[in-house]
Amino acid sequence: MKTVEETPNSEPELADTPKKVLPSSVEIHQNNSLRRQAISATTAIFLVGAIFAGFFTLRYTKSTAQGQAAPVEIRGSSEDYMRQRNHGTCVSPVGDPLRWDVDVAKADQICCFNRHFAERKGSWTGSSFFDDTKDATSETVFYDSVTEKKLFTAPVGRTREEFEEESIHHGWPSFRDAEVDMENVRVLENGEVVSVDGTHLGHNLPDEDGNRYCINLISVAGMPPTNDTLALIREPVDSF
Repeated sequence: MKTVEETPNSEPELADTPKKVLPSSVEIHQNNSLRRQAISATTAIFLVGAIFAGFFTLRYTKSTAQGQAAPVEIRGSSEDYMRQRNHGTCVSPVGDPLRWDVDVAKADQICCFNRHFAERKGSWTGSSFFDDTKDATSETVFYDSVTEKKLFTAPVGRTREEFEEESIHHGWPSFRDAEVDMENVRVLENGEVVSVDGTHLGHNLPDEDGNRYCINLISVAGMPPTNDTLALIREPVDSF
């Protein structure tokens, strides 16, 4: 008797197909939140970069304007006037003593080893400047603390009260174009004010009245040359 093979009465079962699991509403919310955070972070980085770029562009433009605002006769370049010399950018240390009882060590630091910083705002009013000039009937001449060359004469074209009031208001001696010695003072591309011998003096900060040379008193506190020393004013040991 022949054996009859049984025919399966159903199709063979197929392997289970992985089911697509849809993210829950919570996961969707978390993903969207992360996406928004990433976008916010990228935007913040872009904005910070733009702000910094704008700041430095504005600062460069402003400083360039300060340099270009000065009279053509006294414009100069850093390469010509602020190269390294025997004593920082100066031809020698500052004089000792200096006028008006200013601090010699601080003067040397600011005059010869500095391009950006200034004596503390208002500190010059603590010197003997006002006591020494209160009875002055003519202009006061300000000499380079290093070379003793004449740099500024004030007041010119205004009263002493006006000169002192403006200087006290801004925190440093403030000179105008008419008070600048065109032979010995230079204004660099970025508005830095220096002597022709590399002494850092301050900065040009123009306002509605024109150029205003904001100068450290300790940079212009050189002793007036006497008749005996007039011919021996300290000259630079190197020339341009």
